Amino acid sequence: EPGGRLVGLTALTYRRVAEDALRRRQAKDVALFDNMLTAFAHLKVVLDKRNRPVDYVFVEVNGAFERAVGEPASAIVGRRFTQVLQGIEASRGDWMGSLGTVALTGETAVFDAFAEPLGRWYSVSIYSSSPGYLTLMLSDISEIKWVQESLAHSRDLYLTLFEGFPTLIWRASPD
Repeated sequence: EPGGRLVGLTALTYRRVAEDALRRRQAKDVALFDNMLTAFAHLKVVLDKRNRPVDYVFVEVNGAFERAVGEPASAIVGRRFTQVLQGIEASRGDWMGSLGTVALTGETAVFDAFAEPLGRWYSVSIYSSSPGYLTLMLSDISEIKWVQESLAHSRDLYLTLFEGFPTLIWRASPD
């Protein structure tokens, strides 16, 4: 019967090796998630009596999301989207409508929007990771948007001045 014990030890050894490999993989995934520069949140859909999405509860967030919102995960997870980002409905970009569309259709949404509660512009990606859940990713694009707005304002000012100037203006070169 020594052979039976050897098989038992071999099966136990294989299981421990597999569990160790799984723990290492999970630790690596957690490290990647926590150190991402993109703000990442996993949300559970809240439905009304007619099965329409009305809000979303934070299930998990990464460090970049904590920094974007200015609160630790312990103050975010378990709360509703509209509680954590109070006033988001009034922001430029249809945040709630886009989340609802993804929740209902499962289609991915990608758009740029201003988050009024955070005072920042974001490139937003939303997808349904599984029925009843959404994944939200935010990349801060505020600096780019503000430069674009400044350039547009300068262009508009230049055109207004140029078109309203009563004297003939032309550009010449040595040729």
